[in-house]
Amino acid sequence: MALILFSWIYSFFILLAMGTLGVALFRIKTQNLFYILISGMFLEMLFLHFTLIFLPTDFIFYLINSFVSILILYQHRQFALEILKKTIEEFNNWSVPIKFSAFIISFSVLAKSAGIPYLVDNESYYIQTIKWLNEYGFVKGLANLHIYFGQMSGWHILQSGLNFGFISNRLNDLNGFLMLIFSFFSLNHFHLYLKKKELTNLYLALILCANLFFFQFVTSPSPDLPVFLISQVIFSLFILNYKKNRGDFNLILVLCIMLILIKITSSIILLFPLILAFRHKIISEKWKIVAAIGIISGILFITKNYIITGYPLYPFNILGKFLTPDWQVPESLQSLYVQITNDSGWKHISPRELKHHNFQDKLIAWTIENKGLELIFNNLFLIILILFPFIAKKEKSFWLIWGIAVINLIMLFLTSPQYRFFFHFMIALSLISFAIISLKNSNLVQGFIMMSILIAFVSLFLNFKIIKVNSQPQPFNSFEAKQIIIPHENSRYKLEFKIIKEGNLKYNTPKEINDFTWGSFDGELPSLNEKHIILIRKKCKVRPQLRTSNLKDGFYSENITE
Repeated sequence: MALILFSWIYSFFILLAMGTLGVALFRIKTQNLFYILISGMFLEMLFLHFTLIFLPTDFIFYLINSFVSILILYQHRQFALEILKKTIEEFNNWSVPIKFSAFIISFSVLAKSAGIPYLVDNESYYIQTIKWLNEYGFVKGLANLHIYFGQMSGWHILQSGLNFGFISNRLNDLNGFLMLIFSFFSLNHFHLYLKKKELTNLYLALILCANLFFFQFVTSPSPDLPVFLISQVIFSLFILNYKKNRGDFNLILVLCIMLILIKITSSIILLFPLILAFRHKIISEKWKIVAAIGIISGILFITKNYIITGYPLYPFNILGKFLTPDWQVPESLQSLYVQITNDSGWKHISPRELKHHNFQDKLIAWTIENKGLELIFNNLFLIILILFPFIAKKEKSFWLIWGIAVINLIMLFLTSPQYRFFFHFMIALSLISFAIISLKNSNLVQGFIMMSILIAFVSLFLNFKIIKVNSQPQPFNSFEAKQIIIPHENSRYKLEFKIIKEGNLKYNTPKEINDFTWGSFDGELPSLNEKHIILIRKKCKVRPQLRTSNLKDGFYSENITE
């Protein structure tokens, strides 16, 4: 916990500096510390997208980043001090129960972050993606080594610049930092709700009720958590700015583009600033800043994709036939990735059966034949979609959020309707509904929020299985005293590795037999499961090979005949 707290203080310093510069560059009018820190995340993410083309996020980068941040803070010191002073004043105005809640949440998030990471994708590609960035930066054709590396999220890029990867393998805790600052943001809206009884304040305060669920994403840098949380900020700002333009368009645009850089499947979120732009005729006034943010982000996103996969708009094959670098991921490997993604939304139907399923068959499979948490969320979301119009009544902004949620689900139904791709809409619609119903009953709201915070806190000291990932129950691990100083490693597994040679490629693989084919774990680079190589040799008739004798020069896929 102590080491994580140190890394969070460093992250706060870096993001505050980048945020003070970001709000100036993006012309965002705000004195809200949370918005400034999130703007800092976006600017730092762009900076890292550029830097990683040339440098890894090693000790040299940290020196440069820290020096630049010091210069920025010195230049904007008056603004930064005003923001910090205002934030402290807001905190002092909170009631004792809310301050107590802040303490409980802070300890809970810190303790959870120090615990054992268990999300399966952490072992498949989070750890290794960040490790490659720490040691080599963007590597040509990295997706040929492991197709999941082609997903390289902007969130992992940001994490690589804040995890001190050159000295520790225990500090991939960006999700914990986000959870902490978002919780304080929600608590402030809880305070404002109790004073003003406004619906948007209540909506943002109620997000605290989902902390127990969000805690599952705190122990590893899952891109799902920023999508779940930051999208709620976008929805609330959309509601506030729909009837009357309050000047938050640039902030909304920055948040939306940031989510797209984090997770391309959240692209539909861009409809919200577009609606506001046409409704209030904003583009004609701010086209220069909109174009600048969009073009710079787009160029950096395309460049990253091209280096990692050989495709400018990966996972889409657009321009793939015109741009054919030797490190381009072959179509057979790309098709396997698409198939895996699509199959994840229909886990209990074979690909062959799915081809013969009509819409009704798919709906039955999705709502009845599914299992576990997915079955619960699928049905719960459908119920919310049906009931929400009766609760929202005539409020157009609510209807637009509902309509985009429906469009999003239809699009997912055509590909891979996994709950994590629509969960942010489910949170929004359910909490807005509850806020409408309970707006005037502050006693009920206070009790519900406080109870949720305490349940999340108590869960730290329990040991139970709460969710299934990759068909295996994942434990909600209890807190251990030894984690007070030193947190758990980035991987949940303590594995010994052996070196295997495949053509000109030498890679590390677990000595013990491991059934998780896609696992790359926390071995020295490059690290893969031997079963992964066997699978792609069999299914795709390719194998990853070094482009030169140096890892930093990247990989290509060699065609094989067996």
